[in-house]
Amino acid sequence: IAHAVLETQHRMRPDISSIARHMTYPELRDHESVAGRENVKGLAANVCFINHSEPENGEADYGMAFKSLSKVNEFEADMAVQVAQFLLLQGYRTDSIVVLTPYLGQLKVLNEKFKKHRITATVGERDVDDLLNIGVDQPWLQQIDHSATGVRTCTIDNYQGEEADLIITTLVRSNQKGQLGFLGKADAEQRVNVLCTRARLGMIFIGNVECFQNASPRSQLWIRLLGLLRERGEIFDGLPIKCQMHEELCQPVGTPMALRQWCAQGAGCGRKCGKLLDCGHVCP
Repeated sequence: IAHAVLETQHRMRPDISSIARHMTYPELRDHESVAGRENVKGLAANVCFINHSEPENGEADYGMAFKSLSKVNEFEADMAVQVAQFLLLQGYRTDSIVVLTPYLGQLKVLNEKFKKHRITATVGERDVDDLLNIGVDQPWLQQIDHSATGVRTCTIDNYQGEEADLIITTLVRSNQKGQLGFLGKADAEQRVNVLCTRARLGMIFIGNVECFQNASPRSQLWIRLLGLLRERGEIFDGLPIKCQMHEELCQPVGTPMALRQWCAQGAGCGRKCGKLLDCGHVCP
């Protein structure tokens, strides 16, 4: 059966579509409508990989019936929630932000953390069904309001064909043995393709570069992606924050606690400048 290959894309800003060209679609062209889009507010880069070395957690404490199917990384979940909070404080709507993860266990933890921080989050019906199938306790799932407008949380496999302005991805795997699970297998290309082609404005990865770069067995897929991001200067030791009012100020914020403190001061740089903000108030 003949199949069509996408030639012109109308979704991704050029910073993002260039990754798709490098990884999967070498002939992909950008429609003129995607040029000139505003940069992601509050960040020094529209594409960034937040690198860390915090180890993934075991699954036993998360109520998973089938442990081998689910992995969790508490640090990444905390970081993803705080990145979402930061973006909300920049003026983005909750329904413009999506958090993706390969693992259902991480999806469960993400939603618990969003609830803890009083940020409305939603889960799609397919992911709910999958969570039930691996034995996640039903009372937690019954509290989900599918009609609510909030930050969407979703597994990569169930986000094919969808899109959002801002995509945050928590890759979860972080261990000294370089074990990537199904993210390191030959068929991982489709999942990576989804990760790299869903965002319209900004794409933020959270992961352990060393683990993916030196995976056992070696993954040329991740080596190629990380090599491109490194070449473009898009791998950071934290979220590369840039104040909207003082664009010369840029610093990576590398821990959930530090990012939470940054958000507590309004997600600005803290400098007293007296400039008039879009909301009509004077910058304190």
